[in-house]
Amino acid sequence: MYGNQGQKTNQAEEIGGDLDKCPSAADFIKNYAVRHKPVVLRGCASHFPSVKKWHDIEYLRNITSPDWYPIIETQKIITRNDRGPFAEGSSFHDFLDVGQEKGWYLVNDLSNFAKSSPLRRDSYFPRQMQCRRTMQTYEGSHLWMSFGGTQSSQHFDTHDNLQVQVSGSILFT
Repeated sequence: MYGNQGQKTNQAEEIGGDLDKCPSAADFIKNYAVRHKPVVLRGCASHFPSVKKWHDIEYLRNITSPDWYPIIETQKIITRNDRGPFAEGSSFHDFLDVGQEKGWYLVNDLSNFAKSSPLRRDSYFPRQMQCRRTMQTYEGSHLWMSFGGTQSSQHFDTHDNLQVQVSGSILFT
């Protein structure tokens, strides 16, 4: 999902369905990014390694350090736009072990990881975004992870966003 926050629209256009139907970078920029027009690009990230590999908890455990302590929230239903409460002192491996049972929700800035790290290699910019203009304004990548049922409070972001959904579904209202 890509689009301008706060834009009044009833529904975002949906295109794609599989990789060959996804727009080129030039078409994406011209028809959506420049116009801040919301769009859902279905299947355009289906070739990402994260889509194929991140369902496997053992894979995630093997590619991450047991010493990685991301932000883990203990409520997956966010009712305010501030963060917390947190699972202080809990590692990513703890999240994998008990996050589903406890209803935890993980947020982490992936931009701080080395480009060679498996998490960064598995999730990269879709080809639609790989152009000079986009890369000049790129601010970072964030990993949002839960075991389902996560809700966020109503809020707006101050800049355009690209949401890549690896698994499950999401509803923007």
